[in-house]
Amino acid sequence: MLAAAKYVGAALPLIGVDGASRRIKNMFFHKFYSTALPSSSLNLPDFALNALKVFQNVLSDRSEISNYLRGKSGVYCWVNLITGKYYIGSAVDLSNRVNDYYQESYYESRSNTIIVRSILKYGLSNFALVILEFTDKDNLLSREDHFILTLKPEYNILQNAKNSMGYKHTPESIEKIRESSSGRTHSLEARQLMSVAAKARMTEAAIEKMSGAGNPFYGKTHSEETKAKLSEAAKTWFKNNNTGFAVEVLDLENNTTTVYRSINEAARSINIYASSLSNWEKKHSTGTKAPYKGRYIFTIKRP
Repeated sequence: MLAAAKYVGAALPLIGVDGASRRIKNMFFHKFYSTALPSSSLNLPDFALNALKVFQNVLSDRSEISNYLRGKSGVYCWVNLITGKYYIGSAVDLSNRVNDYYQESYYESRSNTIIVRSILKYGLSNFALVILEFTDKDNLLSREDHFILTLKPEYNILQNAKNSMGYKHTPESIEKIRESSSGRTHSLEARQLMSVAAKARMTEAAIEKMSGAGNPFYGKTHSEETKAKLSEAAKTWFKNNNTGFAVEVLDLENNTTTVYRSINEAARSINIYASSLSNWEKKHSTGTKAPYKGRYIFTIKRP
């Protein structure tokens, strides 16, 4: 039985962020560093009462949180004090993981994850940090699975910490949404594929508007030359982006190797684009391999 949680802090003082850029400050200063109390300071889930510790003032208690978690591994939870929704994660180094949420770069690189979007919307001052359990590294994922399956957090993408093949993800892989696509461009054939997918999501009325005379290409046909170019481009794209090969991912930070069934599956597990993984592997197919983002080595098992 876990000891009753100790609640830390009662006020939410305004603090600044060392080194935060003007752009980030302008984007969410009033939300991220809001001094306003949440609409209900009691909007904590029942399980928080049995947690190891609850920090309700994560801005002013940053140093205390860091000291409390230093050198420990375990399972943590971010709770939205306004909506009551929460996110559960685990880390080999809890202090470093939680510290990510105070870093500008983390919000830029993870802006498409549900928990980050929620923090940007409501402000970190309206979130509580709940420490559910300290555990050794060997039991980390099984304990994370236990809490996710039992408590069913709304902010988590997966309902367990394992992939579909039974291989265990690293602690970071539960946070799964793809990286921001800022500055990314797509080829003509890729845009055509996305267009098909988008059209499948349209309502019948929208499709009708885009069909027949409403379609700007209505009554027109591609020339044989254009058709041949499109066909060749599509073949080249699929050849270079075939995701049906098994992929071995070496995580230098955790010294673990995980094998995934496809490039897409491997890319999703570490929150990157499949094309980013494929391009890195092609670039480093010969010679010394510089780790991707200083951490990962990919090996695509082509026949």
